[in-house]
Amino acid sequence: FLAVSQRVNQYSLTAWTGAMTKYSQTDTQIGIGLLGLVMRRFNFPTAPVVVGMILGPLAEAQLRNAISIGEGSAMVFLQRPMSLTLIGIVLAVLVLPRVLKRRDVVHLS
Repeated sequence: FLAVSQRVNQYSLTAWTGAMTKYSQTDTQIGIGLLGLVMRRFNFPTAPVVVGMILGPLAEAQLRNAISIGEGSAMVFLQRPMSLTLIGIVLAVLVLPRVLKRRDVVHLS
């Protein structure tokens, strides 16, 4: 299976290189392939990555719109109660699991 997989990768890389005119695009393909290999090796889930790749550019465009509405100031995110609430929820989701895990480790020792 490994030999077949290597051959498929070689053929696809050769076809990609033949179709593209810039070597940077080939480097990008190799980099994405290596990233996928590392993600598979360390059991990263693929669904969140795909969702992030799809929604990332949309979120970036909306962030640029918001900053341009705020005339270049990031304070626009702290001036409205709804945005403050959302920032607080995101911070809680990111911080609370680590704090609770550390607290459980301290209590178990």
